[in-house]
Amino acid sequence: MNNSHVKIFSVIILFFIGVSITSVSGNFDLSENNTIIFDFTFQNPKISQIEINGKVYDEILIEGLENSYYKNQPCLPMQPVKILIPVGKEADYIEVITSEKITLGYTYNIRRGGNLIPIIQTETSDNKEEITELLIQESLIYENMGIFIFRGFPILHINLYPVQYDSTTGEASYFKNIKLVINIKDSFESQSIRGLAKDLEIVKQKVDNPQYVDTYKPLKKTTTMDTIDYIIITSLNFKNYNGQNNFQDLLNLKESKGLNTDIVTVEEIMINNAYRINGEWGDGNPSNPFYQSQITRNE
Repeated sequence: MNNSHVKIFSVIILFFIGVSITSVSGNFDLSENNTIIFDFTFQNPKISQIEINGKVYDEILIEGLENSYYKNQPCLPMQPVKILIPVGKEADYIEVITSEKITLGYTYNIRRGGNLIPIIQTETSDNKEEITELLIQESLIYENMGIFIFRGFPILHINLYPVQYDSTTGEASYFKNIKLVINIKDSFESQSIRGLAKDLEIVKQKVDNPQYVDTYKPLKKTTTMDTIDYIIITSLNFKNYNGQNNFQDLLNLKESKGLNTDIVTVEEIMINNAYRINGEWGDGNPSNPFYQSQITRNE
């Protein structure tokens, strides 16, 4: 290890004595001028050496953050941010404002991510365009992963990279503070959610700006039989099942596609006189609109 590494370790150790134990802090600001603002403060990086398959690498860690592991990219601390886009809005553009870059030193050898499942043959490339692209990726401060819809809620996923690495010189540096600004604008696309209280609570736990969940108003559900488009018939036990892929999920899926949907249990049908043999919908009632039809075949 060269002298630059040793000096930097000394500074970092002394600095950690006086800092808070909170590793990463992020403040969210609800702005009225169509911006969503996050302020992040990061702990100083810790640097150590690891040996993998007989090779020694430098590893940079920040308390509270996991390191990325993208193929052919340096494994560096990453701060994921999940932003709920408020109702009636859409993401316009992103701004990132950083504090002054702090250099950690040179000649570091940071390992790169590989295949999650090892392959026997490793391919190498001398393509200059590919090498240039890798160097550009190394200098990323943020990465826009896109908007993903979760139970009807649009969530923007952003990854922040407070640590920078230049593989050509081995220089490593970091930003103590990063401000993330999401500029939003009016959207004319219709948004629909399931309107379930459990969905609202799950989304509040999932995103970094839970205050915006309150901008979504649950849809009013119409259960008048004359307006039902899709009926789910099942047992009471299955209706009350709260595990994965339950009938409530199916109902919500149908309603998200514009179908007014309801769940009717077999038990409800059995005690309803309208469905008995001579009832309003019974097979023995000639007034039943399905009587002698191609559906019942009871002529």
